[in-house]
Amino acid sequence: MTSTSASYPTAVRHREWYRLDNAGKLYPAITTSKWNSVFRVSIILRSEINPQTLQEALDSVFPRFPILQTQLCTGLFWYYLEKNPKRLLIQEDEGGPCEYIPWQEKNMHLLRVSYLERRISIDFFHAITDGAGSMVFLKTLVAEYLRLSGTDVPYHSGVLDPSEEPNSGEMEDAFQRMPLPQKTRREYNGKAYRMPGDKRKSNERHMISYRMPVEEVKAKAKAIGVTITEYLVAVKLYIAYQEQLKNKKKKPLPVKVSVPVNMRSFFPTQSLRNCSWIVSPELAPPFEKTSLEEIALSVQEYMKQALVPEKLYASIAPNVANERSFLRFAPLPLKNLVIRSVYKAMGSKSKTTTLTNLGRFTAPPEMMEQIEGVETIIGPDRVACTSAAIITLAEQMYVTYTSNQEEPIMAHEFERLLLSQGISVQKEVLW
Repeated sequence: MTSTSASYPTAVRHREWYRLDNAGKLYPAITTSKWNSVFRVSIILRSEINPQTLQEALDSVFPRFPILQTQLCTGLFWYYLEKNPKRLLIQEDEGGPCEYIPWQEKNMHLLRVSYLERRISIDFFHAITDGAGSMVFLKTLVAEYLRLSGTDVPYHSGVLDPSEEPNSGEMEDAFQRMPLPQKTRREYNGKAYRMPGDKRKSNERHMISYRMPVEEVKAKAKAIGVTITEYLVAVKLYIAYQEQLKNKKKKPLPVKVSVPVNMRSFFPTQSLRNCSWIVSPELAPPFEKTSLEEIALSVQEYMKQALVPEKLYASIAPNVANERSFLRFAPLPLKNLVIRSVYKAMGSKSKTTTLTNLGRFTAPPEMMEQIEGVETIIGPDRVACTSAAIITLAEQMYVTYTSNQEEPIMAHEFERLLLSQGISVQKEVLW
């Protein structure tokens, strides 16, 4: 394998530095070694991974994604991304998923490519991309690996051609181009209920993957008249509500699920950067709608109202306005203090848990034949402590729970509830 001092050729023409996108500005400010803003996407193939071939595929593909081929630098007023010429080397997956990426180190790439047996995994620092963007890179990398291994994979269904010049639209901060209203007002969501239990003293986390037939989940959702995502959000709300009842809190708190929304569905952009926003369905005191079916229907009604472009743009506007306010002239340490305090009050403490759904995994048929499974994993919030990520491959849905609590109550109750609903659930402890 080539030494770590090797660099990529400079034939690919692209910028030397980039501003962080609107969402990306959050993550360097709030990241710690214990809460690292790292997420993982993985593909499990049907045959053992050849490390040399994987490195060759990465060398071929990486320059096609200049926004990923960067390092994070500290400026006077903002963090920014700078081209990183250092070769990105694959590594055997000996740590755990979503391990901290020490971006403060010089020439440190903001992603990690690893392999283990038949699995290819990529951990991303959230400052550079989101779930949708990460999947394009993962699919392109795996497709190139399969080509080098003898399978001719065409360029479509999210697989990019490594020989093509990068498209400038892939690197845009789409938030800056959205039709946002001029008058903005940030809404404070209030404190949300937190699942009981002690945090783990170490950085280790519970990571549990549940596999289930997507048609069985779809049937349960359809019987109520809601989508799969709405149904699973309702399951999490119901679990947290029941736990709050058990603990008999004197002053009940709202139960809230943070749900990332892919804004590419509402705004035309090719951006491979962060292009997601958060909506937060909730179950609030006095808890009049308490059955799973009632909660699911209330989630549906919330989504109908929240997932309207005008409302989404209005909720995004305060964030973009802050970039253009007097705050932009504040030195970076002061900005970080402001961002951390706002996030703690309006982000972290205002949710019970997170649920993200990357939807159905698609790829060219030649590639799908070689894939046995897919995974997506997000780390738990420092306050909310638990999160879940969903992705569907063919007839199977994969739900991965992550928790930094000693006892992952939400994950255990999720399994129990789905089984009681007649859904076949297979469990695998990842970490």
